[in-house]
Amino acid sequence: MEPFEIKPEEVSGIPVIRVSGFFNDRAGDQLNAIAQEILRKGKNKIILDFSATKVINSPGTSLLTELVWVVNDDFKGKILLSGLDKLKLNVFKTVGIIPPAEVVTDIETGVKTLLG
Repeated sequence: MEPFEIKPEEVSGIPVIRVSGFFNDRAGDQLNAIAQEILRKGKNKIILDFSATKVINSPGTSLLTELVWVVNDDFKGKILLSGLDKLKLNVFKTVGIIPPAEVVTDIETGVKTLLG
């Protein structure tokens, strides 16, 4: 299995986290840790890009679900998901990540959406 990589960055002041490789429990833990750091800085709108993610397993989706609810409920924020193919979209809908997370076609669209 291809190893995972989580890369945080900012695009026009909006936090973007790029997820690549195999999204498992370790990747989910790292994603949550990075997101918590962003949230502690007062930023509660985050784009998660899954365009380079090949496989997502159940523990990974559980941790992502938890993150989405923490951002929405505890921080009154929003998570946008980009880079979803049909399979990822169906998985995220089935486990309840979509909604409350919203889907955008790409990072640029997400940035425009969040900047309003």
